[in-house]
Amino acid sequence: MTNYNQFHCIHKSIRSIQNQSIKNLEIIIIDDCSSDNSTEIIRNYQKEDNRILIIEHKTNKGKIKSRSDGIKIAKGKYITILDGDDALIHKDILKNSLYIASLGNLDVVEFKMMTFKKGNPKKWENHYNISTYNIIYQPELRTKFFTLSPYIILENRSICSKIIKNKILKKVLNKIGPKYTEDYIIIYEDTIMVFTLFQIANSYYYLKEEGYYYSKDDKIKNLSGKSNAPEPNEKIIKGMDPVKFLQFLIEKTRNNKVERQLIYNEIILADKWWNFYKNVNHHFNMIYNVLDEMIKSRFLLNNQKERLILIKNRLIKKEKNLLKISIK
Repeated sequence: MTNYNQFHCIHKSIRSIQNQSIKNLEIIIIDDCSSDNSTEIIRNYQKEDNRILIIEHKTNKGKIKSRSDGIKIAKGKYITILDGDDALIHKDILKNSLYIASLGNLDVVEFKMMTFKKGNPKKWENHYNISTYNIIYQPELRTKFFTLSPYIILENRSICSKIIKNKILKKVLNKIGPKYTEDYIIIYEDTIMVFTLFQIANSYYYLKEEGYYYSKDDKIKNLSGKSNAPEPNEKIIKGMDPVKFLQFLIEKTRNNKVERQLIYNEIILADKWWNFYKNVNHHFNMIYNVLDEMIKSRFLLNNQKERLILIKNRLIKKEKNLLKISIK
């Protein structure tokens, strides 16, 4: 579990783990240099429950670094990841997931996520059309299954609501590498982990049982009205994280049709959501490198390449305008 300034909701998260019918748990909580009283709350829980281990960061390092620190020391056969403002819905979800995993010695079992906004529950969209599948094995997991929809990454970026074999998650961290686990990434940190997980895991099962409480309210603001997200340092600029993620995809995928198409879809979605031409600012060379690599790919259609060229031309135009302003 990761925590950053979640004094108002950390109780429900910890209790949802303690109340699980499986009691043989190791509970690792990474506090990312909180400035509220949430760290003290966690310490009080630790006094009453010797299963709790606390890692306290002296400086704020971001969620992907916090998660990697917890994964590295975890001893259990399976790991589940929980954000400090979320919770497990019912007491048997880990037991039921582990039962399924043990039957097939599976690498990943995912359970349903419920989102809550303004106190109202809403089912997470079934982004897999999973009804036609049972256990998914490689290579389908990395190719056909992972790319069923052009929106698959965007909709399935959460590394939560799953139990994952410990050794598989450690391989994920090794493949991601220290460049990304040590970097301060605000968004796309889930997507990087899930994308890598689906490349490495050999087997996957979707358990059609609601088990994860994802609170949109708590992620937006706490009771004081302030955002839970840490304030970005001067190096973090809106629009830069999507570029980092696209660079990650370029670096970590082979040059084949499925994965080039996957990256193309993500570029289009990221541009739609983040408007590269408005938000990239002085990181033009980063996105140019990604776009150039994709434009020269033999696996994309001409109309797809033309769309990427349009994005690049918008950026070139913006860069020239910024240069004029700075000269003045």
